[in-house]
Amino acid sequence: MATRFLLAFAAAATPSADAGELPPKAADHVVDAAGAHFNEELLARVVLTSAGPGLDRDWVIGLEGSDGAAAFVARHLVETRVANESFEGRPIVFFLTEDLTTVVVWERTVEARVLEFTAEGDRLKDAETGSTWEPMTGLAMAGSLAGRSRVRVPSTSAIWHAWKTQFPDSRVFGEPARP
Repeated sequence: MATRFLLAFAAAATPSADAGELPPKAADHVVDAAGAHFNEELLARVVLTSAGPGLDRDWVIGLEGSDGAAAFVARHLVETRVANESFEGRPIVFFLTEDLTTVVVWERTVEARVLEFTAEGDRLKDAETGSTWEPMTGLAMAGSLAGRSRVRVPSTSAIWHAWKTQFPDSRVFGEPARP
């Protein structure tokens, strides 16, 4: 299953000066990843500083589950590039590539053992065995778990404004629960 992108531009919050009308709803901007092209202008609209709560223009990685939806603000990954979390009782890890363009989400359980990950360049390393993992394939490349793989967690890359429009009750990883 291809990752979906929900696109909402910063200009979506204000009426168009030329047309005098509001742009279509963010939910109308769902495209397959193969059709999405991020250029320098679009990336400049996405905030990549690590501090502070989620903003409408933030890039988020969204997860949908049987108990609801949750999102992780990608800029919170900029410093460590890894977040060991849990979603619907499953231990998961978010990983941001060194060039800050791609986030992948994997389960952290391998052979009934929950692993804690850190970033080492564009690889992941687990604290329990010291194994090195390729984050795009989920395979252990070196160490005692070499050759083992993890389960990928389906995720959606979105702009926060679009995600919260689609999932208004979404939980945000790393932020206090909303009333």
